[in-house]
This record gives sequence, structure tokens and C-alpha cells, in this order.
Amino acid sequence: MKRRHFKIVAAIIFSLLLLTGVLFASRKKEFKTSQDVVVKSQNTKSASQAELDSDNDGLMDWEETLWNADPKNPDTDGDGTSDNIEVKSGRNPIVPGPNDSLAQKANTASEEAEVAQQELTPTGELGIELFQKYMILKNSGATMDETTITELVNGILQEKGTITEDQYTSSDIHVGNSDNENAYFSYGNSLGQMIIDSPPQTENELLILQRFADSGDKSELPKLDPFIASFKATLQSELSMDVPRSALSLHVEFVNATAEVLGSLQAMRKAAQDEFELLILLNGHLSSATRLRDSILSLQEYFNDRKVIFTDKDAGYSFMYGI
Repeated sequence: MKRRHFKIVAAIIFSLLLLTGVLFASRKKEFKTSQDVVVKSQNTKSASQAELDSDNDGLMDWEETLWNADPKNPDTDGDGTSDNIEVKSGRNPIVPGPNDSLAQKANTASEEAEVAQQELTPTGELGIELFQKYMILKNSGATMDETTITELVNGILQEKGTITEDQYTSSDIHVGNSDNENAYFSYGNSLGQMIIDSPPQTENELLILQRFADSGDKSELPKLDPFIASFKATLQSELSMDVPRSALSLHVEFVNATAEVLGSLQAMRKAAQDEFELLILLNGHLSSATRLRDSILSLQEYFNDRKVIFTDKDAGYSFMYGI
């Protein structure tokens, strides 16, 4: 029964999150080639999983799994009415009719539900809530398009606290005494030295997460530890350097984006007991990584607007052209 419950939660999480591309942020700008690989491969999988209707009865396979129906049998209970028609009519597709209803539960289903309730993880609870709200919307006649489901998922993720508030404000930043060309040059060199001091990584963390997403192999997760250590050191550097006042708002965004990426990596590293929670967190990580990329581009534009020039002998060159 535990394995069956695992399948149900899997169907809820993957079908509602992957269906709309929410999980892998497919509509965001490209961050790096490795992110693009993650996005494209996962969205290809999600589209085929979410749209599959093996028995052609009008219910997607993932919906049939949620009802405990057989995805390969258009009339699971053999009462002459298809599973899709029964669900639309408020009947139970696994209880023979004509007097059945969704309120009825077969004995095995009731026992399973009781066990499932006892074993439910936080992610399982999230999946059940997603499905319940999904069915309320669907039964109300709402058009279940990408926009509707995306809003549903994002709303629940916000309620669950997976979308966090920024940690830092301008009061946490060291503002320099000067705001001139020398200050800009010094600031850029500080950013560049931070990049130079970061230990080199043998591979991108997104490739590690890609392998985990493909295999579910939790032995991949300890490989995130060097990235976590690197982002911790980077964050401390960002908080300790002198920043020109004209760059303050950009630097605050840079710091918060770095902290967000660090937090998402730490959360994924700690969530090793729940594969689906990790996949939800991966969505947040890709969003955070895109935010960090955008903050770096904004700072590079800041230096370009002020015509600050760094040669390959200046540390600032690494920030402008090395990342």
C-alpha cells in the first residue's frame, strides 16, 4: 500500500507541476547551457507524461492514478460506463454502478487512504492539496489551461513558504565614502577578486541536479557541498566590500540573489528524504539562479554605463568577462 500511495503522490506532483512547466521554469531566459538542457529534457518528459491517455477514455493516465483507476482500462469497474464519464458524473470509477458515488470508497481504498494519511509527508500533503484545489476548479467549469494551473501551483507554493522574502536590505551593506570613478573601479575589482577567490568547480551544480532528477539517486546530493561552501564565502564577501552609493540598490539585489541560491542549495541538500520535495525545490533553484544571473548583468551594465574599463590585469576583468 505504501508503494501505491507513492505512485499517487508522484502523479499529483509531476502532473500538476510538470504539466505547466512550473517545475523547471521553462519560460525564463536562458541562464547557462546546462540549465537549458535541464529545462528542455524535463519539459519533454513532462509533456508526454501529463498528456498520456493510454486507454483513450478521456481521463489522463495521471488522473486515473489519482482515482485508483486503471489507466489501461477505460471502464475499470466494468459497469458499462467509462471512467471519464463516471468522474464527470460524480461517480466512483472503481465501484460498479449505477448507484455509486465518489463519496463511496471500496474497502481496499479506505484502508489504503488510512495508511496513506499516517504516512503522509509534507510533500504528500502538498500533493493532496494541489489535487483537491485542482478538482474544485475543474468541477466548477474553469478552463484548466496553463495559466490557471500555474496560478494554482504558485499560490500553494506561496502558502507553503517555498517562496521566501529577501533577507538583506541596504542597512546590511558597507557603503563607501566616495562615489566617483575611483570608487567604481575599486568596487569592480572587489567583485572580480571575489570571483577569483572562489574555488573552481569540476562541473555545474545544475548537471548534478539533472542527474538526480533523472535517476533519483540521492548519492548525487553530497556533491552540492562544495557549491554551498562557495556561495557562503561569496555571500560574506559581498556583505563586507565597500559599495558606491550609486550601486547600492543593485548590490542589495545581488546579495539577495546570492543568498537565495545558497538557500535553495541548502534546502535541497537537507531534503534528501523526499524526492518530490527536492524536485519542487529545484524549481526554486532555477528561478534563483536566473535572478542571480540577471543581477550580475545589471552590475555589468552599471560599469559599462560609467565607462569603467578593466584590463585583463585588473581583478574586475574577471567579474566583467569571466562569468
